[in-house]
Amino acid sequence: MVTELVGHPVSQSSRSGDSLLISSECDIDANTIFGKGKIELMQVIPKAVNEDLFWVVDNVGNGRKPIIFTSPRPGAGASSIAYQSAISVVARNTRVLLIDCNFRSHGCRELSHLRSGHGLAEAVSGDQPLEQCHQSLISERVRYMPPGDIGGGIHGFFDSDDFPAFLDTISSDFTHILLDAPAVLNYAETTLMARRGFPVIFVTDARKTRSQTVREARERILDAGGEVAGIILNRRPFYLPNFVYQML
Repeated sequence: MVTELVGHPVSQSSRSGDSLLISSECDIDANTIFGKGKIELMQVIPKAVNEDLFWVVDNVGNGRKPIIFTSPRPGAGASSIAYQSAISVVARNTRVLLIDCNFRSHGCRELSHLRSGHGLAEAVSGDQPLEQCHQSLISERVRYMPPGDIGGGIHGFFDSDDFPAFLDTISSDFTHILLDAPAVLNYAETTLMARRGFPVIFVTDARKTRSQTVREARERILDAGGEVAGIILNRRPFYLPNFVYQML
């Protein structure tokens, strides 16, 4: 399976042999979602995925602004892409914080096999010191913050000014802040986050996510005053061996 990025040009780290293409092998049509002439699809061969995800993190977030990783519907791999994006910076001289905003299901925690415990809820409320609310994720420079125990009132938590104020407070401690957020069409909290001006990266399953579903999710973000920075086509099958794509 291969990951592609929609909505951004080829990164500087991409190999010169990587190709630009408009996908005709899945239902997600970039032209109908964003408008003709505005979109390039980047083919990413497996060994280049980390470099290209780092480019996404480094450019979309503009260094300080948190980035939301989400999907139109559950099951597209948003948590996996957020997790992989976080660890893509391990070889760089940067600090990244991956915040799990899924109070209903902890996708990133399951991927990282880290303990649950104090996290976002306690950090925002001030009930626990910040250093007790995040853990090392493969490196001291890559940190993971679990959701914590919110005790109800999820919408009110993200609708309050305390959440963006907290992110602003810790922004000087981290080069990048990544938010793993629930599916847009299933839960309201991601729209509440997006209206704060944080750029949204949609992660879609190239095998089953429909263009209409992506458009509906995009419109929901835009109607809230949010910004959709791009779409990642996850799990797109390629039917030739990897070395063939590396030669193209």
